[in-house]
Amino acid sequence: MFLAERLVYYVLLVRVLDLTQIGEISLLTAALVIFTTLSQMSLPAAATRFMSASMGIKEASHAAAVARTSLRLLLATAGPALLLAIFISPLVGITIFRTSDPTALIVTFAGSFLLDLTALLGGYFLGVGRYADLAYQNILFYPLSRGLGLALASTKLGVLGIPIGWTIGAFATLILSLYLWKGKLPHPDSFPARRLLVFSLPLFASTIVTLLQNWGDVALLQAIL
Repeated sequence: MFLAERLVYYVLLVRVLDLTQIGEISLLTAALVIFTTLSQMSLPAAATRFMSASMGIKEASHAAAVARTSLRLLLATAGPALLLAIFISPLVGITIFRTSDPTALIVTFAGSFLLDLTALLGGYFLGVGRYADLAYQNILFYPLSRGLGLALASTKLGVLGIPIGWTIGAFATLILSLYLWKGKLPHPDSFPARRLLVFSLPLFASTIVTLLQNWGDVALLQAIL
């Protein structure tokens, strides 16, 4: 289903935007991936691991503590990362996008921050075995963000319509996720942040290596061009 939806999305994208604009979309996608990779620090995976272990021994309050601690850590990293990204957006726009208007980048970073929160909630769903709720996230986000993005891109918004679609899709998915998660766990105990970080940081390092492998060629080509 998602493969077919993705294929349709890219077929329509080349009809709505020209090749130069599609190149800009690829760079915005890279910015989104880089932001979410760096700001999440693999905390969703760590939350899934410890929450699953807690639920396995019937310690729901312990799982709730993991959720609370991971949320605090994510906000402590993603919040400042968003502010920094917005601050450097004009410089990035001039250097990479050859434009003095950072609006598309700022919208992309805002959507990335919302996706961080959504990904963490997705980690919660996995951790407590609510796989259907995780599926609902994907079913809502991808068709909504891509469909709306294409619709907006076909207007005068052009390239800007795509990140607006991402951001609105991420916001809607976050609202749905919060609704699905509400009241699922009891009042939390305490859980040390250090245990989460000890687990997440090696995963984070591995993710950075993968990120460099996947997007290094794109960055090199952009620098040459």
